[in-house]
Amino acid sequence: MKKLVKSVLSVAMVGMMLAGCGSTATPTSGAAETKEPSAAETAQASEGEFDGTVKIAFSTWTGYAPFFVARDAGIFEKNGVDVELVIMENGGDKKAAMASGQLQAVAETVDTNAMAIAADLDHVQVLALDTSDGGDGVVAKSEIKTFADLKGKNVALDTTGGASIFYFNYLLKENGMTMDDIIVQNMSSGDAGAAFVGGKVDAAVTWEPWLTNAKNTEFGNVLADSSTAPGVIVDSLSFSSDFIAKYPATVQKIVNSWNEAVDYYNANHDESVEMMAKGFGMDAAEIESTLPTVKFYGKEDNQDYFKNGKIQEISQMAMDLWFDMGLIDKKVDIAQCIDASFVTE
Repeated sequence: MKKLVKSVLSVAMVGMMLAGCGSTATPTSGAAETKEPSAAETAQASEGEFDGTVKIAFSTWTGYAPFFVARDAGIFEKNGVDVELVIMENGGDKKAAMASGQLQAVAETVDTNAMAIAADLDHVQVLALDTSDGGDGVVAKSEIKTFADLKGKNVALDTTGGASIFYFNYLLKENGMTMDDIIVQNMSSGDAGAAFVGGKVDAAVTWEPWLTNAKNTEFGNVLADSSTAPGVIVDSLSFSSDFIAKYPATVQKIVNSWNEAVDYYNANHDESVEMMAKGFGMDAAEIESTLPTVKFYGKEDNQDYFKNGKIQEISQMAMDLWFDMGLIDKKVDIAQCIDASFVTE
């Protein structure tokens, strides 16, 4: 899912961002350690306000694009919160930066969040951002009409963890099947799509543009796509529990700003797409072409997603799957990674 929009940042540029982010990390030595907070800082902290720039990291995926609307339409500024948006493609870099305090928040999929807390990383989800709405799917040869037809077939997919294998396992469970029913060919989701189009496998778990490419072959079809399973592949925004406890007012302002940005996008589509394109350093047409495959979650969507227990269900399913696959060595209470108070009040 995260490669629908191609990265426009080089490794060097990501490194520069990391370095810049690191410049705001809490010092570990020197006089700064003993500096007493000013009266203004103390007053702000007591009111739950963070006296600094909130750095939010995410990859180049269309689902995160409303953050640029919140920035460039002046929504963050109107709500009195200073936010810096940081592009980081590598999940490990984001986790390390969060753990060291170089970031205040990170956007990632709900299933990835479950893996993070099992690794003792302090990521607490406060907001659902988007759900894949057709951008991910399973392609198969034309004679494969149902999931039952996949039994004994060669299926290409990424088994290292992430949205593709999580989504596929969700579909298998829905159809009374397990991974033991298929022959797995492990490869990245993009390579899986290419392998199918090249006629090398019977089926593949992949994303756009490979779903469309598969349909355009003489032998392929889309067996399922994420539009039939809303709420399964979902991105969320996480803060550390310590940041939430100290600065709840700031967290609420960011949540409110996202919701307002989604509303702004719905009311001002073309202008918003220009902001999104500028944020990612892309052409507006490129962003526009990906929008049909994603649904942004606004205030009402978030209230429904948290209140109806869907985020809890998906988090627990992910925890169980990663444990069964040996990608985590323990299960933890998924309540540790969910705080619904900012979207349900």
